[in-house]
Amino acid sequence: MYYPKSQIKTNLYTNGDEYETPKGIPYVGQYWKSSDGKIHSGVGPQDRTSIILSPITSSKTADSNFNIKTSTEDLSPEVLGYFQAKNIDVNNPPTFKTPQYYLNIPTSEDYLDGFYTRYFAKQSNRNIYIEISKDTFNDLKSYNPDYEFNLYKIFKLDWVISGGDETYVSEQNYNLVEYYEKKIGYTAFTEYFSNYTEFYRAG
Repeated sequence: MYYPKSQIKTNLYTNGDEYETPKGIPYVGQYWKSSDGKIHSGVGPQDRTSIILSPITSSKTADSNFNIKTSTEDLSPEVLGYFQAKNIDVNNPPTFKTPQYYLNIPTSEDYLDGFYTRYFAKQSNRNIYIEISKDTFNDLKSYNPDYEFNLYKIFKLDWVISGGDETYVSEQNYNLVEYYEKKIGYTAFTEYFSNYTEFYRAG
């Protein structure tokens, strides 16, 4: 649908606590508004991958469904071993950290490379994903006992941000995400994203 420039507002951004996709997934990224009150993903009407977003009406945020609560019986052998080494009472364990949502932003050097690294965590027993910081990724990778690291699977991917037109960038990123979904077995990972040209810059 065509919208005159006077009837749209672009260059907007949301961090995941305002709008969700038609599948109920919190949306993170650029969006624009049209005069008919609709919220659209992407940079503007020219974005062919744009979808209609809806306001989040519940307390759901980008990471509200990600946190996991477990009993002492669910602790991994690694965590139990750490408790024993530190003389920590397993019946009164400390509060564990949970991976928090973090949006990794590309740098000017990344645009010269044409891509940058994004880090993710997945609940081990559920198809729920969250983008995390590099520091959190390294903590989980090194089995930092501050986390119940056995409850999460972590991975990273190189997100294309330049080096071709929007169609090329969108296809490259979608194909990579689809690879994790179909080849690695991370079911529904493609549903985490609603904009495969996020952070794209031409030239």
